[in-house]
Amino acid sequence: MKRRIRIVLAVVLLGGLGAYLAFADNGEPEAPMFGYVESETTLVGAKTGGRLVNVDVERGDTVREGDPLFALDDASEKARLARAEADLAAAKADLADLTASQQRPAEIGILRAALRQAKASLDFSQGDYKRKQDLFARKIIAQSALDQARMAMERDEAQVEEAERQITAATEPARQERIAASQARLQAAEAGLEEAKVALDDRTVTARHGGRVTDTFFEPGETVQPGQPVVEILPAEKVLVRFYVPEARLATITEGDTVEVACDGCPTGLTARIDYIARDAEFTPPMIFTRQERAKLVFLVKARPNPPAPALRPGLPVEVRLAPGPTS
Repeated sequence: MKRRIRIVLAVVLLGGLGAYLAFADNGEPEAPMFGYVESETTLVGAKTGGRLVNVDVERGDTVREGDPLFALDDASEKARLARAEADLAAAKADLADLTASQQRPAEIGILRAALRQAKASLDFSQGDYKRKQDLFARKIIAQSALDQARMAMERDEAQVEEAERQITAATEPARQERIAASQARLQAAEAGLEEAKVALDDRTVTARHGGRVTDTFFEPGETVQPGQPVVEILPAEKVLVRFYVPEARLATITEGDTVEVACDGCPTGLTARIDYIARDAEFTPPMIFTRQERAKLVFLVKARPNPPAPALRPGLPVEVRLAPGPTS
């Protein structure tokens, strides 16, 4: 009986040892995977260069979309905008004048008075010419007197025609070619105004998305070049958990799975969603330290915190486990 008990105990011990060895060789199925937090920051600069007049944020500030970040000197852009507004007003006035059915009543009145005066002069010169013709036929006056009367009549006729043309030009729309040219000038003035507004707006740079300011590179009064970064922002959605999965455990995860993330000092319940799994294996990076013997080959996995977690700062070491239950 004692021998049987010893045999059973030996079998149990050997089985436990075998399980332990298998456990140690294969790595704990429930052991955490190790990694760290990485980020993709956004460098913000201005389209045009110039002198910084103010920087509205500091390192560590949290900004929302549309918040001002910094501004450049805009004196020349304001002057350009004023010129563009004046050009547009002049173009509108010119087009309105050309397309109007008539000019101002006062101007028309002056032209019509001049026409009446010209017609009166013509009536007199026509009558005088007829009298001179009769006198010349009766040989009372010389040919030169008749010629003078005829020239006076022709002069008055030309004045009447000119006055009538001026009234016609003042009361009828301009020719279509002139109107088309004026419309083109108006469109150019409108485009110039929009361009001036954009140039002025570009001197004040705002955040295109929310995030945390990780650095600023210039102070007010300094000059920056076009596109040169002035502020660095870390958007919350650009924070990723980067960890490494041993080759033996790769088959247990897929893209879209939810993982639990833990780190020193972080709140509990942090989760992330896997959105990248490397196709090729690599040796475990030297910065990853585990409590057990590491696998020689691992696969890089990236997961996006869901929802974003402010506690997950870039460079922070983390432990990752597969979330229990069905994957999402």
